[in-house]
Formats: sequence, structure tokens, C-alpha cells
Amino acid sequence: KDMNGDFLGWCVSEGPQANPAFRILSRERKVDFGASWWAAQVEQALAKRRALALPEGPRRLIHGEADGLPGLSAEISDGVALLSYASLGLASYGDLIEAALLQQARLRGLWRRHSLGGDVFSPWHRSPLAPDSPAQFSVDEPGLPGRADLDADPQGPGLPRPLERRR
Repeated sequence: KDMNGDFLGWCVSEGPQANPAFRILSRERKVDFGASWWAAQVEQALAKRRALALPEGPRRLIHGEADGLPGLSAEISDGVALLSYASLGLASYGDLIEAALLQQARLRGLWRRHSLGGDVFSPWHRSPLAPDSPAQFSVDEPGLPGRADLDADPQGPGLPRPLERRR
């Protein structure tokens, strides 16, 4: 709400000292942030990427604010998705987001990490919804190692962003 008490939208927040203090999820008054809402948001993001007709290889699946999912990014390489939560508030919906991504993107695996503040992130962890996620996968992108192994190096590789704009 604004200072007059008028409705502005639904958001997640890390508290008043965080930057940004709020991340808007919806401006609709009545929203059920259940599985179907998150599935629709993920589908809209994936539909935007399909419309770009990008070649196979490392690429962005979800691009935060541009997809109505502030503080969330997901890249895919060799069928393995890397999901980064820049907001712990958004990470609280992680099971719903990850279930939608697994259902809609036909992934071989899903790894996640969350922000520890600023540009510092936790190590990569397998999503509990995709426990058989391979830790080793190829990274077919100039300037990156040919293979990644998240079990051996849980801090990396971290794919460059945004991948679809690299040429």
C-alpha cells in the first residue's frame, strides 16, 4: 500500500534495509500465489524464449523482472537448468517455481542457489524435486570450460548472463 493506504501490489521483501526493498510480483488485488499462478508465470517466460527460436546450447530460460519473476534467473546448458534466487522472499516459493520449471522445460536436472547478499551466492545445490540431477554437463560456449562439475566445484561455473545476447 502507499502512504495513503491505497493498494499498489503484492511483493516480496528482504526488509527495509534491503536493496531493492520490495520486488513486485503482481499488481492484481486478488491473487492466489499457488501452483497454478507460478506455473503460468514460468510458462510465459518459457514462451518468450521459444518465440526467439534460439539455437540449442546454453541460454536463458527466465530473466527476472522482464518475465514478471523479480530476482529469479534460470539458465540451461545440456538439459541442466541453473536457477538463481536473488531474493530469499522469492526463494520461499522455490518448490512451486521448481515444480513448474521441471514440468514445463523437460530438464535432465535442476540446480539452485540463493543470494547471500549483493552479488554473493550460496554454493549450487540439487533441487530436492530433481534429486537425480547430473552434476556434470557440457557447456558449449566460447570462453567457458567445456564441462562443468557442480559436485567438484559447487561455487561455479555460473553461466555468463544473459546468454542469448552473447555473439
